[in-house]
Amino acid sequence: MPKGQSPRNRMNARYSLLSKQLESMPEDYSMVTKLRRKVKEFLGTSDGQMVTSVKRENLLKKVKKMESTVSEKFRSQRNISEEQNGG
Repeated sequence: MPKGQSPRNRMNARYSLLSKQLESMPEDYSMVTKLRRKVKEFLGTSDGQMVTSVKRENLLKKVKKMESTVSEKFRSQRNISEEQNGG
């Protein structure tokens, strides 16, 4: 990321990069597991368990942490603006 960008722009760029990586990564990496799950879905007996890679789990953790940080900042900014407006 180029220097001189605002923290908001850097956060948006990082979030979009993580989202693209997450979308391109398969949810389950075993073809046998994927085929078995599809058969169970077709038969209506899906157990809901998926085999995921550690890398995908780490990406999900990063995205969730980033989303919670952004939502906390938004809530605090909203509370400050409400206090300033007398509401």
